[in-house]
Amino acid sequence: GNDPIDGCTLQDPCLSWTVTPVTNNQNACDDDCAYTVCLTLDLTAPGCTKDPMDTVSHTCKQPDGCASLFPGFGDATEVGNIPNGYEQCQLGRGGETLKFLLKDGNECTDSAGPIPLPDGASASCEPRPGTIPSCTNNAIGKECVWIVTLPQCTSTTTTTTTTTTTSSETTTTTTTTTTSSETTT
Repeated sequence: GNDPIDGCTLQDPCLSWTVTPVTNNQNACDDDCAYTVCLTLDLTAPGCTKDPMDTVSHTCKQPDGCASLFPGFGDATEVGNIPNGYEQCQLGRGGETLKFLLKDGNECTDSAGPIPLPDGASASCEPRPGTIPSCTNNAIGKECVWIVTLPQCTSTTTTTTTTTTTSSETTTTTTTTTTSSETTT
């Protein structure tokens, strides 16, 4: 139909999420335990009430970088008339939250979640509160904000001590290895 997906529970079936672990520190978060989360608008998905030929009103696309730099959407760019298949990705550290904004119709009518996502992440959605700035001049509560909570990372440290004794001297070598790993549930 051409009815707007103007609430979290109506948007939920129209969204597809991917969560990808980033295990080297060559990323904007400079962290070897980070995740890239992508939201894709899938208007053909079962349960989605939006016509796939129609568009969704707007989103706020965050700048590239580590999500912790952008607590709200004040620095984001408004993208309007979002078509089916539109994808938006963000990078964040384990344990952090990422925010995605989606508006269709005249308001965000309800909340949803937590909804389990891949790799132990979860998403919840609410009408935009005053504590989260928008990239538009929409009033508080008009836009839906999806908050993705990333899983915590676990760190293990292994210390190996090797002592070599020769007739005249003792050499001690200590090697410490730290490995971070994503926790998958």
